[in-house]
Amino acid sequence: MRRSIAALIGLGILAVAAPASANPTEVRVPVTSADLESPEAILSLYQRVNEAAASVCAEIMQGDHPAYRSRRQCRIALVDQALATSTVEPLTRFHAAVRSGRTATTLASR
Repeated sequence: MRRSIAALIGLGILAVAAPASANPTEVRVPVTSADLESPEAILSLYQRVNEAAASVCAEIMQGDHPAYRSRRQCRIALVDQALATSTVEPLTRFHAAVRSGRTATTLASR
């Protein structure tokens, strides 16, 4: 069984699995066209994806042998995995910019 975070847009589903677990959790982040209309909307969507990853990580990190050293490391890994195969281009560009160290204000405007 696996834990995952998923983002939905149109008919496509973006799902990423975290390490195996006895109690599977899937968090879905719905995406609408309104989520991509402005830099602020893209930032808000990105924050929702991060919050979903954080909630999955909170469960993953419980137990004797967590898969990650920290919740932060877990969240980053899940967001990276989820957006690596995303077809939501403005969101993936935003994430790439965040990971390369550019600021949020310059990111969403691209």
